[in-house]
Amino acid sequence: MNRAMIDEFGDYVGSICYKAFHNREEPCPLCKCSEVMKEKTMRWEWCSHRKNKTYDIIDFRL
Repeated sequence: MNRAMIDEFGDYVGSICYKAFHNREEPCPLCKCSEVMKEKTMRWEWCSHRKNKTYDIIDFRL
């Protein structure tokens, strides 16, 4: 998580994203992680119903 995400949602560093952001027990149906783990950079939009905002997401492997 970067500083902007921590400020917006709280500190979930080290947590599983689908639990932290969506209160799910399994990965989201449209999860990009499998592509990111193949060393691809993924850019997409995420609409948070909890915050009523749309976010521009860039996922990449560190």
